[in-house]
Amino acid sequence: MADDRLVPLMHGYAIGALSEPEERELAEAIAHDSNAARSLFEQVVVHRLLQQHKRAPVSADRVLAALSDLPAVTKGVMARVQKSRIESARIERPRRASRPRRSSAPVAWAIAAGLLVMCVIAGETMRRQHGGPSVIGTLTSFEPGGPVLVRRGGSDIPLAGTCQLLASDRITSGSSAPVAVAFNDGTRLELGPGTVLTMQPPGEAKALTLARGVVHATVTPQPSGHPLTITASDVRATVVGTEFTFEALATSDPRLVVEHGRVRLDRLSDHASIDVGAGQSVIVRPGHPLALAGKVTSHAAVSDAHGLKKDPSSRHGTEAALRVADEVEPHGVCIACVRFALDEQPVARAVLRLTVVQGSGRCEVYRSSDDSWSEASVNYYHLPDHDPAPIGSFTADREGVVEIELDAGAVGTGGIVLVLVPTDGCNLAIASHECGSSGPQLEVTVEP
Repeated sequence: MADDRLVPLMHGYAIGALSEPEERELAEAIAHDSNAARSLFEQVVVHRLLQQHKRAPVSADRVLAALSDLPAVTKGVMARVQKSRIESARIERPRRASRPRRSSAPVAWAIAAGLLVMCVIAGETMRRQHGGPSVIGTLTSFEPGGPVLVRRGGSDIPLAGTCQLLASDRITSGSSAPVAVAFNDGTRLELGPGTVLTMQPPGEAKALTLARGVVHATVTPQPSGHPLTITASDVRATVVGTEFTFEALATSDPRLVVEHGRVRLDRLSDHASIDVGAGQSVIVRPGHPLALAGKVTSHAAVSDAHGLKKDPSSRHGTEAALRVADEVEPHGVCIACVRFALDEQPVARAVLRLTVVQGSGRCEVYRSSDDSWSEASVNYYHLPDHDPAPIGSFTADREGVVEIELDAGAVGTGGIVLVLVPTDGCNLAIASHECGSSGPQLEVTVEP
């Protein structure tokens, strides 16, 4: 972001004058620019010091109090500074002069900035002396007010917006929106809904543990001898610099898909290993040798909608959630349809990925040959007809991502319409394609 835009946003934040869209714009800017984040921090601190200076002499204790509503990381640094010699530093109120003199504002700014530098230096020195976790990047939640948690120092901290990422953090993403991790070297991760990822750095390398969920990584070239590793259960991926997706879901075996570069995959139990190149994938099945699968492509839904039996003429093609429900109030019977556009290639494997944002129950997936509907016109009366036999099914007992293995032979080529039909007691809300990356996805593996 250009300085002529960033500087006014920082000033507006310091004085509390930003609108919600402007706050989001600023959060996005500092998530990608550590220098901008540092400048914002300094401006907020100096502004608050000057506000204190206008009213009374400012001691170090008053400085710390002025920072009380900054993020927990900042407060932790300031708490350690409290024990240092800076406690004796004071900004004295200027004495009344008998003759006109120049404004003291520049002096106050200089003194406040000097005190800020002393605080930062002292805090960083004490952090190094006590061996506290280092700042390795930033963490941004795209789910305002959502249940994104960062476990730090034995406590779960709710995340809203952007915060610093520490070397020992454990991240649990929310149920309906991704979380972005930006390391200081430019490496970026996107965590899918319901993902749990822990930072465990051995020395200079990045060592991550994936307890569950999906991680999409774009890794900058790593230092020699210090690759990035992600471990999920019995499987470890070792990366020097590439782009890939690593999955560890409760409903399926671990899977690695490489978009660019090369990743080495190791199975820890039997020391088997395989190199996975661009456009290749591996599914790690217990008791089976590691082998490359065909090319994997992921397709987002191009349109989706649902119909309500209680209000059959109503249209629901642009809502954020697809409803799939049996005779459950307040919606009654709800049936959803989803359209995907596919390549003209034979499909060896097809996996439907949905994000459940509310409810529970069992749902069956059917194929439809009716491609005439649109989001703007479809309602319960005009839902597409489907084949008599389901090509997949799933049961969801909590929020998060579910994967449904579909009958690959029934998927066909060129495109497909899927109809989601509830069974007894089902009542689900599923993220629609209006939700972006958490919307319905169909991942197909073409025949090698």
